[in-house]
Amino acid sequence: MEKSKHIKIMFAGILLFFLAGYVAAAPPRVVKTVPQNGDRSVDPGLRKIRIEFDQDMSQQDYSICGGGPDYPKNIGKPRWINRRTIVMRVKLQPNHEYKLSVNCPSYRSFRNVQGEPAVIYPIEFKTGSVKEKVVKSPRLLLRQGLYAEETEGNLDKAIEIYERIIDEASHYRRVAAKATFQLGMCYLKKGEKNQAADYFQQVVSNYSPQKLLVKKAGEQLKKIKPETTKSLFEQIDGQVIKFIGDKYGQTAAEAEAKHLYCNSHIYYVDSNFVLCRGGLSYYYNSTGRTISGKVRLSGTSYPNQTLYDTSGHKLNTEIVPDKTRLNHWQIYWIPKEPLAPEEALYYGWSVDSTRKLPQMPGEAYSLRMQNQFGSPVIETFFLVLPKELKISQSNPPTGSEKLLNFDVYWWTKTVQQGENHVEGVQIEKAQAPVASESAEGLKLNPAQWVDGEMLRFNLNTMTGMKIGEIIYTAETARSEKENSWRIESYMNVSVSKMQQYTTVDAGLDDFAPIYGRTKNQLGDFTAEYKPDKVKLTVTAGEKETTREIKLDSAVYDNEQVLYLIRRMPLRQDYTARFSIFPVQSGAVSECKIAVTGKEKLTVSAGTFDCYALELAVYVGQVKALEHHLWISTDRHQYPVKYDSGQAIMELAEIGLKTATAKNIELGEYGISLQLPAGWFHTENPTMGVYRFSVQLISPQIKSWLVLTGGERVSAFDSARTAADMDIQVLKGFFKNYTVRQESWTDLTVDSMPAVSFQADYEDKAAQMVEYRTYILGKSMVYWFVLRIDKDKFEEEKAEFDAIVNSFRLNRKAIRAKKLDADDLNSKGWQLWNQRKLAEAEKVFQEAVTKDPSLANAWNGLGWSQLNQGKKLNAKASFEKCVELEPTHAAALNGLGWLAKGQGKTEEAISHWQKAVEATPNATAALNGLTTTYMELNQYDKAVKYYKMWLKAEPDNADVRAGLKKARAKLKRR
Repeated sequence: MEKSKHIKIMFAGILLFFLAGYVAAAPPRVVKTVPQNGDRSVDPGLRKIRIEFDQDMSQQDYSICGGGPDYPKNIGKPRWINRRTIVMRVKLQPNHEYKLSVNCPSYRSFRNVQGEPAVIYPIEFKTGSVKEKVVKSPRLLLRQGLYAEETEGNLDKAIEIYERIIDEASHYRRVAAKATFQLGMCYLKKGEKNQAADYFQQVVSNYSPQKLLVKKAGEQLKKIKPETTKSLFEQIDGQVIKFIGDKYGQTAAEAEAKHLYCNSHIYYVDSNFVLCRGGLSYYYNSTGRTISGKVRLSGTSYPNQTLYDTSGHKLNTEIVPDKTRLNHWQIYWIPKEPLAPEEALYYGWSVDSTRKLPQMPGEAYSLRMQNQFGSPVIETFFLVLPKELKISQSNPPTGSEKLLNFDVYWWTKTVQQGENHVEGVQIEKAQAPVASESAEGLKLNPAQWVDGEMLRFNLNTMTGMKIGEIIYTAETARSEKENSWRIESYMNVSVSKMQQYTTVDAGLDDFAPIYGRTKNQLGDFTAEYKPDKVKLTVTAGEKETTREIKLDSAVYDNEQVLYLIRRMPLRQDYTARFSIFPVQSGAVSECKIAVTGKEKLTVSAGTFDCYALELAVYVGQVKALEHHLWISTDRHQYPVKYDSGQAIMELAEIGLKTATAKNIELGEYGISLQLPAGWFHTENPTMGVYRFSVQLISPQIKSWLVLTGGERVSAFDSARTAADMDIQVLKGFFKNYTVRQESWTDLTVDSMPAVSFQADYEDKAAQMVEYRTYILGKSMVYWFVLRIDKDKFEEEKAEFDAIVNSFRLNRKAIRAKKLDADDLNSKGWQLWNQRKLAEAEKVFQEAVTKDPSLANAWNGLGWSQLNQGKKLNAKASFEKCVELEPTHAAALNGLGWLAKGQGKTEEAISHWQKAVEATPNATAALNGLTTTYMELNQYDKAVKYYKMWLKAEPDNADVRAGLKKARAKLKRR
C-alpha cells in the first residue's frame, strides 16, 4: 500500500554517521559461473557464459561490466533463463585472456527482487587451444539428458544438457519443447518451485503445437500453485491488531496536525521465518456528496492483496494496472452501502502471498521493510514476531510492546517527498536473555592526543568510491568554569549535499560530557549534562522544544565515542561496556567493545599497526548495530579505519588546527586561497563538466560555500554569460529563485574578469540568499557559491568577499601541466600508430586530465576508443573535442563514421561536410562523403567530393577510378 489521506481516525535515535544505518537484506551473490572465475583452460568453443545467483533476481536489467579486447564478443543480448540464472551468448577466441564482472562500482543493475544490488563478482578466464568439436544431434543430447536425470540422478548435469539443447537447437521445436519441460522437472525435483514454474510456463506459452507437453506442463503448474495463504489478520491475535490500530490512530492525529499524510505497513514473521505483509488504512469522503459507485481507494505496489473492513469482512475491490506508472496498480472499491460526506472507511489489507526470509551467514534471517510513498508522510512500519523469535540487529525501534505471545516493534518516521523509506532487520530464534555486564569501573588513560590535533578522514562507499570527508579536532577549552576537552567534527558528504557539525565538551580527567551539540539538515540538537539527567534542546525550523531525560547511570555523548575509545587501555582481548546518549534520538543505548586481534593497515595517512575492534550497540536486549574499527597501537591510538557496514572512514591526514587565517594550496588545480581562522576545506568528488569542487566549511557550519571549476566553452564570452546560463537552471531548481538585479557587480579577481550577484529563494519555508561569483579564466571558469539564511547574510558577506578576493592562480604550475599534457598527447599518438590501443587510451586519458582544453588529446582518446569498439566512449570524446574546437576535422570525421554505423546517414554527412569545409584536404571525411553519396545514387555530389579528394591526393589511383565510375553513373542518368 502506498498512500492514504491524513485525518484523525479511531481504529479498534539517530546516531553518529558511523554509528548509524540500517541492516539491509542480504545482498545477492554469485554462487556459480560457467566458466568459473580463474579457469585457465576454457574451451574456446564455449558459446554461453552462465551466471547463477543465490536468490531470486529482478529481471528488469543487468550490468555485465567490461570492455576492450579482454571482453567477450556478445551474440545478441543476455537473457534470463530462470529467476536466478542469466546466460550471455559469446564467441571466444583460442588462447585469449578474458575479463568481465557482475556489477561494478559505476553500474549495479543486477539486483534482487527487493532492489538490493548484487555483490560485485569478477570473472576472469583464459581459453585453451581449439579442440575438435564433436557434433551431437539434438535428439542424442536429449537422450543423454534424460539418462543423466532419470538414471544417474545427476540433476545439475541434466540441466546443463537441456540448456545446451535450447541454446544450440531451438529450431528443433519438438526437442526444444521437451528439453524445456524436463528443465522444469529437474528444478521441481530440486525443490525450486519458482524456477520449475518458469519453465513449465515457457512450454505453455512458446510451444502450443506440442499439445501433450503443454497439457503436462499445465498440470504441473496447477500442482505448484501455492496453497491459499492465510490473511495477515487471521494469523495475528485481535488484541495485537487493536493495539496496532490505536498506535496508527495516534500517528494519524499527529499527521493531521502537521498537514501530512499518514501511512502504515505491518510485517508478520512466523516461527519458520515466513513473511506475511499487510497494513491499515482508510478512505475519507471529502467530496461533499454521498458516494455509492466505484471509487479509487489508493495506489499500490502489491497487486495480489485482499482488503477487509474492521469487522473482518472482505471488501468488494478491483485492482487494475496503473496506465502511467510501471509496476504500479490502482485499488478501486465498490461500496455495498453509500458512504456519506465526511465519513471514513477504515480497512486493513493483506498481501495474498508469503515468502521465506533470506538467511544470513549464521542463524539470522534478513527482513527489509521499505516503501516509497511519494508525498511527505508520517509512516510507521510495524513488525510482529511470535515469542519464539527475536530481533538480533536493526535500527533502534521507535517503540516495542509485548502482547500475549507476540512482540510488536514499530519504526515511525517523517519521510520526505520522493524518499525511499527503508528499515533493515535481522531476526533469529529467541534465546534466554544474557545478564548485562556492569558498566562500573571503566578506566581511562590520559588523553592520547596533542592539544589542537586535527585528523582528516575520507568517507568511502563499501566499494571504495569517495563520497565525502570528515574532520575531527581536539583542543582544551573553558567550560562552566573548568578546563575541558572540546572534541569537534565537521562532516561533508558531497554526494548527498549533507553537512554536519558536532561538538562535545568533556572533563579533562574523567572525560564525562558537560555539553554536546549536533547540527545538520535535521535540526540543531544541544545537550546539557548533569550527573542524573540531560537537558535536551531541539531546534527544527522555527520550532524549539526542551525536555529533560533522567539518567540511571553515567553516559557519554555519542559524538565523543571515537575519542573515548582512544583513551581506553586497549590490549589483546580487552573488553569494555559503556552507555551513550545520541542527542538526535534522545535515548540511552548500551555499547560493548572488544579487541579481536591485531592487523597492519595502509591508508592515505600512512601504514599503522592496529588493534582490530568490534563495537556493538544495544537497545535493550536488541543488538541494533555492529561495527568494526581499527585503532593504532602506538601511544596516540589514532582511529585508522571505521567500517559501519554501510560506509568506511579512513584516516587521510594528521595535523594541527590553526588559530589564524591560513593559505590552502589546491596544487592539482594551480589554485590558492586564504581561509579565515576556524575554516576547513574538503575536496568533493567531481561529476559531469566540473573539473573540481572544493567545499569551504565555516565554523559551526554557519553557511554552505563551495568553489567549483569547469572548462570554459566557446559560449562563455564573458563571466556574465556563464552566470546567466546557470541562473536559468537555478530558477527551475530552487523555489521562487529571484536575482536581485541591483546586486550585479563587475569586478577583477587575480587580473581576471569576474561578476557577482545575489538571489533570494526558499528552502523548506526558510528564506535564503545565494551569493555567486564567477571568474573567467583563459581556459577555465571558476565560481564560488554561498548559501545562507537571509537574516545572516550581511554579517557573513564581508568574510565571503575576502575569501573570493584571495583567489589566486599559479599560472606557472598550470603551464607546466599543459606541457606535460602535450608530451602525453605525443606519446599517445605514437602508441596509437603502433596499434597499442589500450595503452594509447590510458595515456590520452591522462593528458586530458592534466589539460582538459587540449582538443587533439580528446581526438586521440576518441580514436583509441573507437578502434577498440568502445563506440559510446568514443562519441563522448569526439564531442568534447568538437566542443573545444568546432572545426576539428578528425573528430568530425569520427562522429561521421559513428553516425553512419548507426544508420544516421544525414547526421554522418553533416559531420563530414563540416570537416571538409574546415579542412578541404580532410581525406578521411571525403572518403565518407563519396562512399555515402555513391550508395545513395547521388552521383553529382559524389563527383564533387571525388574532385576535392583528387585535388588533395592527385596520385591516388583509387580516387581516380572512383571519380570515373561516378561520372559514368551520372551520364547514364
